[in-house]
Amino acid sequence: MKIAVIGGSGVYTPNLIKEIIRYNLPVDEVILNGRTKEKLELVAEYCRELVKDSAVKIQVSTNTDRIESIKNADFIISQIRTGGMKARAFDESFPRELGLIGDETYGVGGFSDAVRTLPIAVEISREIAEYAPDAYLIDLTNPAGMVMRASRDAAKIKMVAVCDMPVVTMRKIAGVMGCSTEDMFVSYYGLNHLGFFDRIIINGADMTSEVLKNVEELELGINPDFIRSLGVIPLPTLRLYYHPHEVLKGQAGKPRGAELAGVEEEIITCLKKKDYIGIEEYYRRRATPWYEVMVGLMAALKGIKPGYFFLNVVNDGLLDFLPDEAVVEAYCHVDKNGVHPIHMGNVSDEVSPLISLINEYEERAQKAIISKDTYGMIKALMIHPEIRDYELARVVVEKVIAAN
Repeated sequence: MKIAVIGGSGVYTPNLIKEIIRYNLPVDEVILNGRTKEKLELVAEYCRELVKDSAVKIQVSTNTDRIESIKNADFIISQIRTGGMKARAFDESFPRELGLIGDETYGVGGFSDAVRTLPIAVEISREIAEYAPDAYLIDLTNPAGMVMRASRDAAKIKMVAVCDMPVVTMRKIAGVMGCSTEDMFVSYYGLNHLGFFDRIIINGADMTSEVLKNVEELELGINPDFIRSLGVIPLPTLRLYYHPHEVLKGQAGKPRGAELAGVEEEIITCLKKKDYIGIEEYYRRRATPWYEVMVGLMAALKGIKPGYFFLNVVNDGLLDFLPDEAVVEAYCHVDKNGVHPIHMGNVSDEVSPLISLINEYEERAQKAIISKDTYGMIKALMIHPEIRDYELARVVVEKVIAAN
């Protein structure tokens, strides 16, 4: 099995290798692709050390040529961050100057990220269609929903996008209920970073009402009585929609991207010194559960261990109030025959209007970005509940285009 990692010079990539080793996934080669040869080699060197100290035999190679990297790959992981952590820091800081929330995936911060990222995502999907048509693209690149929409429109490829947030939330629910996630089956629906659990089944019994009764213990950052009034359990990112003023008040400090940029520099320094003990200290401070999800997903698709995963997929009738071509986040069964989203039936009318609104925003925004339609971008932003104002949307678009 060959895995190509686009954005392979990311300093947390060694954690992918650790998960492959832990899972004992039968991988022959992991090829790390990126633009900077020196950084690629630094990351690859630590990956090779991890392999050397394990019982597995994996060739870890590097290549700055993306097309050569993806040829003959079984899986292609895209974890690009165009502009690096400094660009993320911009996405999180400039909105605050306008009195808006600074976040890398929500609102105008997510829009700025999309302006940088979508053109590259389109290039990648077209290259995969031509040079690796049998490969599965597993996307970890934000903003995941818009990245997948743009990729879907650009080329016909096998693709899913992964997000760890529903997994982390499900683990929180399991902790509160005193069970394992292995004992749970859920009904889940929505968009990336805008998802809801509407049924929690534990050992065959519907425990949704019990979870709602104890929802304070989940510490989602959303008013618990309000959650109970919804009748569904939202992801913690819904706080951005339900408590925007509180979120904004809490954003007085240094942007997260700026903090992570500093950590990244420290990790690179450790890589150069071969201080792998020091690197692990930094890794302990920031968990990377998405790699665990990815490795399990690859094992399921290869038929090694089928399982359930939260994935971004093409709607195709899952949510009947959205177009079939929309990209939604769903609970899916995955096996050697592919990805099988679980039909969730009726969606609560308490949350479907918000899902519809953000779906419309994402669809219009990604199309305007790809076509470089300035007024299309402005009109898309005016749909978003954070904006709804022409002058504000115009200023955002001007700032984002100038910076990116």
